Amino acid sequence: MAFAYAFDNDGDGALDTYPAPADGIVIWAYDSNSDQTLDRHLDKNMNGVIDASDAGGASLSTTIGLDKIRAVRVWLLAQTRYPVPGYVDNETYVVGGRLVTPANNYKHCLLDGMVLCRNMGASD
Repeated sequence: MAFAYAFDNDGDGALDTYPAPADGIVIWAYDSNSDQTLDRHLDKNMNGVIDASDAGGASLSTTIGLDKIRAVRVWLLAQTRYPVPGYVDNETYVVGGRLVTPANNYKHCLLDGMVLCRNMGASD
């Protein structure tokens, strides 16, 4: 399981996106060192797809406080309860900023989704 977070650092009510030439692509970030700030983003080549070439992510230009989070992206890699005889899963899965290659006899399924935090950041 992995999590990444979209944020509104400038307080304009919209999720922050990459600067030109990737305008409009949401920045998905995470806290790589457990210091309670977002410090790395997952889409290194800023093409809107988090794939194997983005493993580990890249540094954000500035750290972002957790109070700026407005959406959460979740990845869940599930496997069958029991191994499947004669089957080997050598697929590489992108789970957030990590690459996972099970190389075992279980079938796997990667699910990902996004949760919008609608009431966060609203003024009273």
